[in-house]
Amino acid sequence: MFESPGAADLAAWQRRHGPLGPDAKPALVLARTDGAWVETLDGRRLLDFSCGGVLPLGHNHPAVLEAQAKSVHTRPGDGQEWPERLALTHKLAEIAPGGMNRRVMLCETGREALGQAICLAQKVTGRRGVMYLTECAEQRPGVSPDKAAVIVHPFDARVESVAESCAASGTLLIDDESLIAPGTSGRMLAIEWTEARPDFVVLGTGLAAGESIGACIAGKAAWHWDRAVSGPGPMASAVALEYLRLLEQGLVESGRVIAGKLKQGLAAIAGRAELYGAGLALSLRLPTPDAAQKLAGKCLSGGLLLARVGRRSIGVWPPLVATADEIEQAVSIIAQAKAG
Repeated sequence: MFESPGAADLAAWQRRHGPLGPDAKPALVLARTDGAWVETLDGRRLLDFSCGGVLPLGHNHPAVLEAQAKSVHTRPGDGQEWPERLALTHKLAEIAPGGMNRRVMLCETGREALGQAICLAQKVTGRRGVMYLTECAEQRPGVSPDKAAVIVHPFDARVESVAESCAASGTLLIDDESLIAPGTSGRMLAIEWTEARPDFVVLGTGLAAGESIGACIAGKAAWHWDRAVSGPGPMASAVALEYLRLLEQGLVESGRVIAGKLKQGLAAIAGRAELYGAGLALSLRLPTPDAAQKLAGKCLSGGLLLARVGRRSIGVWPPLVATADEIEQAVSIIAQAKAG
């Protein structure tokens, strides 16, 4: 019978092999998780505001566990399909802005879905070049006619002007929301905060509340991929359907209430940090990478997990199930960390 290792076992392992985690940094080894909280093997309780992009229902949400229990754990083979997957593709075509005339490909990850969007954009346009908007420093970047696609983040202030440039040059616009769970921005999709209507929307793990999944929603049903991919099994699709159902039944609206408290609290303490994003998908952009690293470290020491989303940016991404008291506690920890 397998027994979970204790703190002494972990310490012994680290003495032999070195610290856990990427880049030889010590890792948090979790013993228990629930809602917006995690507990480490050595007994520390931490408020997890790093998880909202991939775990929008928090840890161990009963609706996720129930959907998993009711589904089957298998993989579709050649010539096989599952009703959960078919229902999910239909639902994704429905929620994307711009009407139902769409084609949807389910993938195993958001990264794979982004790759499929790029491949189809290249096929449709007959071009090869791809531009990532984050790589362009211009305030109003132009789009050269040799580009098949421009990949944008929905919170980039240049999205609408780039969408206009894409339309003029015949370049396709890819909205990458693979790290933003649907509903957490206060809208079903974050791109809905803009007037831009992308040719592709890419979603990732947050779509299925932590299950491995990706989705590429193409703007026209007439566009066809050259080949299909295996994609997720029915379990991940069932969880995604349940999550989207909860969003439509009021979870988006309730999330907006606590999002207002979070934004108000962060705006009051931001200081030299720039606050951007929407809903519960907010980030603080610090003056330097060192300042961002120090803030994240101090918050961790104070009992709050935040996400590193860029060299200078810290993501404050609580799950939709976070309470007003937890929002207030997180803002207090961040304020103390900035003051210290």
